[in-house]
Amino acid sequence: MPDDELTAALERSLSEHFGRSVAVSDLKLLAGGASRNIYGFTARIDGETAPRSLVARSDAAPGRIRGTGVDEFALVAAAAEAGARVPRVYCRGCAGGEGGTDFYVMDRLGGEAIARKLHREDRYEETR
Repeated sequence: MPDDELTAALERSLSEHFGRSVAVSDLKLLAGGASRNIYGFTARIDGETAPRSLVARSDAAPGRIRGTGVDEFALVAAAAEAGARVPRVYCRGCAGGEGGTDFYVMDRLGGEAIARKLHREDRYEETR
């Protein structure tokens, strides 16, 4: 999916969610999304002084895993309501029109998520 299509869809969905204009910039496909594509981006919300660092998760390829991003969105939201420490989820959307790519948006958290690094690199010895 072209970046401009996803950017427009993110701006539309986030503007609707926040009830204010949202500008998306710095959209970048991130590494490490085995089950979903993960795009990092900056969102500037009208009326807020600081930009937000967010991610959009979308299905990587049909049939790769059971369930959808819609299911995952609901699961993360339910986990947050139950008190689990998870990123805040904001909204769902679709890029590319009918039958396009579904996505959902949540806070971007720092850290390492590539299992190969966590299992092998010395700097993660204490974490293991």
